Amino acid sequence: MPITDSKTGKLKKDYTVEELIEKAKEMRAYNMVAITAAGSGHTGGTLSIMDIAAALYLKKIRHDPENPTWEDRDRVFWSVGHKAPALYIALAEAGYFPLDDTVKLRKLWSGFEGHPNRLKVISVPSLNKFPLPISIL
Repeated sequence: MPITDSKTGKLKKDYTVEELIEKAKEMRAYNMVAITAAGSGHTGGTLSIMDIAAALYLKKIRHDPENPTWEDRDRVFWSVGHKAPALYIALAEAGYFPLDDTVKLRKLWSGFEGHPNRLKVISVPSLNKFPLPISIL
């Protein structure tokens, strides 16, 4: 189930496969901008996971960006910390924060660290970095 209104249970937007393909392409472009602005990053990993990130956060998992601590939300274990830019961009596309904020990747005090950190990413209190690293939303 895609992005859901946690109060009513209604879908906020149901993306078609074609829309997801286009979103993933746009997300790849933002990924390259963010990594270039950061001056470093793992482009291969982030580019390769973008279709999965788009499908998960825009189509498959049940979550509400306006209520990120919603008890009935789905959780995703993100086991690839170096692919954090893909996660940030997917969360931005879903509405957790402005997409333009992702170009602050790896900038001091930005919250968009090289590995996900729930204490730093604004609006996503359930995002967690585990030792492996595995993250959850």
